[in-house]
Parts: sequence; structure tokens; C-alpha cells
Amino acid sequence: MRGVGYGCIHNYYSTHDDILELTNKCGDTYLGPPPFRRNAIEAAAPDIVNHDLTDLVGGHNEYRGTAAEFLVM
Repeated sequence: MRGVGYGCIHNYYSTHDDILELTNKCGDTYLGPPPFRRNAIEAAAPDIVNHDLTDLVGGHNEYRGTAAEFLVM
């Protein structure tokens, strides 16, 4: 699937994101592992770049308000 796009995959996450924690638990229980997490993507691929926003984003609804700060990383 990565061959379809261009550039690299940027994974922005915060360990304070309770919404993703809840959806992960539901997905693991009913559907198997979800395609998103509230942590780094552990893969040996140079085109995956993780951005830990835990110090900047205190919850799921704070990504939008702080996007100008972290999208320039």
C-alpha cells in the first residue's frame, strides 16, 4: 500500500488521546487491531515518521487547535 502514495507517512500522536485509547479497545475486542494507535508506529521503514505530540496535545480535541505548531515539525 505504501507504494501507491508519494513521500512518507507522518504519524502524529499523543498518549493523552483518550478517544483513540477507547476506539483501540473497542477495535481490539470486536474487529481485531485498529489501523490507528495513540503511539508510535513501530516499523522498520524509512518512510514512516513518528511525531510524539504528548507534550503539546492534552486530548483528542486539541490536535486542531495546535496544528499550526506541530505541522511545521
